[in-house]
Amino acid sequence: MVFDEYFQNSFSLKRAGTPLVTQTSLIENERPVFATRRRCPIILFERSENKTPNTLKSSIENYKFIIIFYNQIMYKLITSSTDSKENAQVIANTLISKLLSPCVQIISNVESLYIWNGEIENTSEYLILIKCCQTKEEEIVSKILDLHKYEVPEIIVSNFDILNPDYKSWFDKNSI
Repeated sequence: MVFDEYFQNSFSLKRAGTPLVTQTSLIENERPVFATRRRCPIILFERSENKTPNTLKSSIENYKFIIIFYNQIMYKLITSSTDSKENAQVIANTLISKLLSPCVQIISNVESLYIWNGEIENTSEYLILIKCCQTKEEEIVSKILDLHKYEVPEIIVSNFDILNPDYKSWFDKNSI
C-alpha cells in the first residue's frame, strides 16, 4: 500500500529548508499504520482531542508520539585503524574481493593517542574507512576481527546518506 493512502494532513517540520521529520494524523480507525519510506525516518503521530488549526506550533502540541520507523536500506561507514599498511590492505582487499563493500579507503599517517595497559600510547596508524549497506555490516565486522592483528581492534560504525544520485546508483549497484 502507498504511504499517503493511509494518512491525511501530512506536512514536514523544516530547518533551513531540509525536512527533519514527517508529522501526520491517522485516518484508519485511529490506529497506527506501520509504514516505511526509503532513506528517511518516519515519525507517526496521533491527533489529540484538541481540534485547533493545523499550524506548525499547534500541530506539535496536538500530536502525540507513537513510533519511529527507519528505512530498510541504510548506509554504514565502518571505521577501524591499524599500525601496519599491509594489515590495512589485507582488510581492504578482502572486503572488496568478497563484495562486502564497494569502497574502502586507507588514510596513512594518522596520529593516535590512547591508553593501553595503563600507559599513554602515541602511534602512527592507518585509518580504514569502509562504506557498506546495513545488510553487510555483521559480516564485515566478523572479517575485521578475523584479519586484524590488534588484540582489541577499533570498530566503529555510523550511518550516512549519499547525496550524489550518480554515486548512489554506483554504490547500490556494487553493493549487492
